[in-house]
Amino acid sequence: MSAADAKKFIDMVNQSPDLQKQVQQVKGALVDLAQKNGLNVTTEELHDELRDRWEVDKPKDDPDTCTII
Repeated sequence: MSAADAKKFIDMVNQSPDLQKQVQQVKGALVDLAQKNGLNVTTEELHDELRDRWEVDKPKDDPDTCTII
């Protein structure tokens, strides 16, 4: 996926309630997967760790911040 496609996908998610719902389901599946592997993690903790690793500098309440995970 090109960077332009990644940005386009994030824009699509931000504009589509249906895609947002699907992303929420994926988030839940990631947390379930972590928990099935013996890890005690919440969606918010996973989101924060990914934010730190991906070096997202925007605050969580910034409307342009992607909240996929």
